[in-house]
Amino acid sequence: MTSLLAISLGTKTLMAGDGLVCLGSIQFQDAQPKVRRIGRTCWGAAGDARACDLAMSSSLPRWTGKDPYAWAVRRLVPWLAEQLEDDSGGEPSLELLMGVGGTLLFVDQHLAVVSPGPYFAAGSAAEVALGALHASRHCAPVTQLRRAQEAVEELCSGVGGAWAVVEG
Repeated sequence: MTSLLAISLGTKTLMAGDGLVCLGSIQFQDAQPKVRRIGRTCWGAAGDARACDLAMSSSLPRWTGKDPYAWAVRRLVPWLAEQLEDDSGGEPSLELLMGVGGTLLFVDQHLAVVSPGPYFAAGSAAEVALGALHASRHCAPVTQLRRAQEAVEELCSGVGGAWAVVEG
């Protein structure tokens, strides 16, 4: 299970992802990065291993232009759809969180793109994390992330390990 957190900092983004990977009932600490920075863009991925590997790959289309939402709809989503159509077994389980230039974007498992606002959470216990981010919205961004991390770890057994934090 994965939990992703993101906060818009005006012209930058702060994103965090937990470090626990579950394979059935077996848990691995810090086995796979769930957030990373590529250029000016922060990326976070939750879901099945194939989809997450794809979302964290170096072949991911680079953001260009002035409108991140339009870019995601016109370039990112078609690229993801093409890459994922080879998979058999139905719809992939993928949640992709992107932060560029202070804009947060979320791509759900149906490849719909949403621009959620100044903070967002995805993956396991997203509602808990989003509530903690909202409750601490008047705190410093690092404090917001820490409180959301603590809430998620306390209430979701499949989330934990060292959290990776990226800024872009």
